[in-house]
Amino acid sequence: MGFYLNLGGSLIKHKDRKRLEKLLISECDGIQPIHEVFYIHSIIFAASRAHNAFDAAKYLYDHDAPDSEIFSAIQEALMHVAALSRFFWPVRGTLAGKRGERLRRAFGLQDDSVLKQRELRNALEHYDEYLDRFLLSEPAGECFPNPLVTDEGALPRERQHAFKLLDLENCLCVILGEVYDFSGVPQEVISVLETATRMDSEGARFA
Repeated sequence: MGFYLNLGGSLIKHKDRKRLEKLLISECDGIQPIHEVFYIHSIIFAASRAHNAFDAAKYLYDHDAPDSEIFSAIQEALMHVAALSRFFWPVRGTLAGKRGERLRRAFGLQDDSVLKQRELRNALEHYDEYLDRFLLSEPAGECFPNPLVTDEGALPRERQHAFKLLDLENCLCVILGEVYDFSGVPQEVISVLETATRMDSEGARFA
């Protein structure tokens, strides 16, 4: 006996949901035309939040705000970028994979897009695990557990260890000694946001 899902006021058996997923994949490339607007609005939300957070970081940096506040704004931006990226490059699922292909085609995104990069977002999302491994190495010297905002080359890494360092001028983020480049990400976010906003205003539909 299958369980039921309440979708749009109707009861759909689990086995029927699987059948509908297969139909979505084969007939609609993963997204029903009447549902495209919901994906557009979801993408607008993630992209606009990321864009605003990048702007906030720049404002805080220009006004000599505490390093922790600047780093926090960048981390917020990158977390929204991660949410945005998953629409186009979902982690798993056959239906999700097809939906990602459809969205990439509609937005003209290729697999070399900076939005697909996962290394930095993994380091931030799983920072606790990265910290476990870093401390197992028993680093010698001076440690800076709180975020720093400075030039990436300011600290000699063999003696001074910045757990979280942001070089905003060069769009570099150092997490536990590993350097991650996020240059190009803010502009790609703007591009996606502009495309999604145009689709929404013009009532455009995916190719």
